[in-house]
Amino acid sequence: MIIPDLDLVDPADHNAQLAWYVVFCDWTTTRRAPWFIHVFTRPGFRHVFALRSTKLGTVMLNPLLSSIFVEWFPYDVEACAIACRRRGWLVVRVENKTQKDYGLRGLITCVSVIKAAIGLNRWWIVTPYQLYKHLEEGEWSGTDDGDVQ
Repeated sequence: MIIPDLDLVDPADHNAQLAWYVVFCDWTTTRRAPWFIHVFTRPGFRHVFALRSTKLGTVMLNPLLSSIFVEWFPYDVEACAIACRRRGWLVVRVENKTQKDYGLRGLITCVSVIKAAIGLNRWWIVTPYQLYKHLEEGEWSGTDDGDVQ
């Protein structure tokens, strides 16, 4: 077996500040949701996943109830974000922040996985809409205006 020498970001390098593109959508557009999801979430904010650029393309982190899918696309992250927007999904560009302390993440849900990925330690944010509103405020986004697109 030949192992290529890939010049990727070192996962142990906490100084690597790479942007995530957090995508909010209706679960019904991605997969059929269990009935109880509709009780706790709003239309258009039933699911959240994230995209991130690598030197080889785009990685999608898609946490579902049963598993976490990590997929690679040979396209630029901006092109993937545009494709998501064309489907009517909200896309927010977020600069990755590193947490120095361990924080309570709560139940393992799509929101808790994405919060961990972007370095957000706010235990009271449990729904995709709450996460969107927090990112919209601008504190965790790429720009002061929130860069909500």
